Amino acid sequence: MQGHSHFLTITYRGADVDANSRNGREKFEATVAHFLHRVDRKTFGRRSKRAEGRLNRLVIIESASAKSGRVHAHITLQAPGGFSHQEFTQVLRGAVKRCEMLGREYWLEDITDPSGLARYLAKEGPEALVLEQPRL
Repeated sequence: MQGHSHFLTITYRGADVDANSRNGREKFEATVAHFLHRVDRKTFGRRSKRAEGRLNRLVIIESASAKSGRVHAHITLQAPGGFSHQEFTQVLRGAVKRCEMLGREYWLEDITDPSGLARYLAKEGPEALVLEQPRL
């Protein structure tokens, strides 16, 4: 998370899919990958197809619970060089709106306390961490 500037929480829109099932989680992971692909494409253009054209990111997917109600993902990202903080915020907002399977409500904040955020993200344990899987 070193150097990451944006913290985003997104939810899965597919209420008809049990997102806690293996199939549902895979669909949500694919939706998150699609979202991240859109962000990479918007920031790096055609270079996004190569590894150097991808943003540094940390993705943690949490299962639906009685409290949260839906499966959701926490994502930290670093604004790339050449983009102001505000421009990158607009890129993220636009990507959320264009991904049909993401819920319309999302939470986007600046990272001001990295160690506190790390503790918060670790609450689900290491199984929630999604390491670089296909295009995540």
